[in-house]
Amino acid sequence: RQPRAEDPCFTNLIPRQIPTQPLWAHPLVAALSGGLLPFGSAAIELSSLYSSAWNGRIYSLFGFLFLTATTTALICAEVGVVLCYFQLCREDYRWWWRSFAHTGSCGLYFFLHAAAYAHSELHLSGPTAIAIYYGYTAAASAALSLVTGGVSFVACFWFVRSIFAAVKVD
Repeated sequence: RQPRAEDPCFTNLIPRQIPTQPLWAHPLVAALSGGLLPFGSAAIELSSLYSSAWNGRIYSLFGFLFLTATTTALICAEVGVVLCYFQLCREDYRWWWRSFAHTGSCGLYFFLHAAAYAHSELHLSGPTAIAIYYGYTAAASAALSLVTGGVSFVACFWFVRSIFAAVKVD
């Protein structure tokens, strides 16, 4: 059995009062703005994926897909760490779920993009086709949210542990 991980510094049991935050620092605003950059990095590749999945075309750009996925993961980590740093600078210590939501909103943008694609390109007919399309799209966007949010959380966890491990308390 692995031993319990030690905290890098002492934490007080009584939480500090968080100062009033500006409107742009609201968790919903930060989450919605944080998902734009990772989604924007992968948006070009989505049209190829949509046409291969729903129009029966052959997808052959797997190397470019891997490069896009790697770039998106790096951007998720960077955006998550930057937004977490801004949050900690404003003395708001509640970073755990917010670090997940900062880039987890990428799945929402994916779903909206897929809905726009269905409206403009697919011409779905019948409730069964619509239910199948939006069901699969909802599952894919939920999976994308979990992956991008997880990458952001792991990056923020590493960042917060490393900066608090460097704190010298005398």
